[in-house]
Amino acid sequence: MSDLAKEAAITDLITRKSYPKAIELIQSELKDRNKNERLRLQLAHVHLLAGSSSQAVDVLSGLADDLADDGFAAKAIAILKKMQKIAPGPALEARIARLVREKETPTVQGWAPLGSVPPPPPLVLGFEPSLATEEGRLAPPVEPPPIVHTPLFSGLSPQEALAIVQGLRLVAFEPGEIIVSEGEPGASLFIISSGTCRVFLKNRKGHNAPVRQLHETEFFGEISLLRAAPRSATVTAATPVELLELDRATVDKVAEQHPQVREVLQDFYQRRANSTVEASIRAMGTTQA
Repeated sequence: MSDLAKEAAITDLITRKSYPKAIELIQSELKDRNKNERLRLQLAHVHLLAGSSSQAVDVLSGLADDLADDGFAAKAIAILKKMQKIAPGPALEARIARLVREKETPTVQGWAPLGSVPPPPPLVLGFEPSLATEEGRLAPPVEPPPIVHTPLFSGLSPQEALAIVQGLRLVAFEPGEIIVSEGEPGASLFIISSGTCRVFLKNRKGHNAPVRQLHETEFFGEISLLRAAPRSATVTAATPVELLELDRATVDKVAEQHPQVREVLQDFYQRRANSTVEASIRAMGTTQA
């Protein structure tokens, strides 16, 4: 039986609420693909449907540990946030905070240390080569570095990391959905835990022009959060995405004792505010979305 046929069989069993058989089939698949993230998430989901929340938590816990060991801290935090919805408690929050601290790294394959933010990649106005295939369809998301480094978490003490984590909220969007819209009020930033987002700006004719794409561990929304100003761009989901949302109240609280958090956000703000590409898109009335 092909992989597609097996996936169809699993979906059919879930639809018919034959959860024990679905679990058995997924576990059989995991014998050969024990690191498969999608299958493990599906197994946890079916356990929940079957009313076995403890088994779902066990599956998610193992997945979070493996993602953390492989360096995917943002993904691991998102998984632990899923667990938190099933079985909330202070022990889980502390575990997330430890994960943030343990996976911190000063410089990893192009990620800069705290306070030094890498500039955006080169862009071509009105066209993003990395988003399109020859058939005109979306290309697969670019693989992130093997060790995830989110500057926002770098250098935080365990208490400060926990304060940040407590303010995080896991949200998800499907391809094409709008995450934030240019001009609307905003009071939070978003860290991408999985998937790819696309950023658009309105040009002089009011058309949305593509500016860039954002990948795992990158964050956006800091301009509205810092300046209490309307959203400066529209961001949509290019693939299924999960985001960790951080609100202004949490950032303000942590920044009182740890000002470099605000300094990192300010650096991002200055780079994007001074972007000649974004300014050009706004000015070029002939640019089409």
